[in-house]
Amino acid sequence: MTSQHVNGKLRNVPLEKNKKYVIHEFVKEHNHLLQLLETTHMLASHCKITKVQAYEINLVEHSGLHQKTSFQLMSTHMGHIANVEYIQLDAKNYLKAKRQRSMVYRKVGYLM
Repeated sequence: MTSQHVNGKLRNVPLEKNKKYVIHEFVKEHNHLLQLLETTHMLASHCKITKVQAYEINLVEHSGLHQKTSFQLMSTHMGHIANVEYIQLDAKNYLKAKRQRSMVYRKVGYLM
C-alpha cells in the first residue's frame, strides 16, 4: 500500500500485483490539472524510444561518451531539449534492458 495526502487527509491507495493502482473512489475536486502537451513525453507512460533513437544511443555508448553528454548532443541535434521524445532515464533504462537481454542470451548459449 502506498499513501497519499489529499486535502490534509492521509489515504491509502492499493497497488495490485501487476504494479497498477486501483481506483476505488474518484472525487473530481481532488483532481489535478492535466499535463501540458509540451511535457507529456516526460511521463513514463509516454516514453517510447524509436529504432533510430535506439541506434543513436547505441552509437553514443560505443563511442565512449557519457549519457549526459549524449543527451545534450541529442537535444542540440533536435533543436531543443523539449523536442527529444525521451528523457535521460529512458536512455539509461534502454541500455540496462539491452545489457540484461544480452546476459540472458549468453546464459542460454552456455547451457546449449
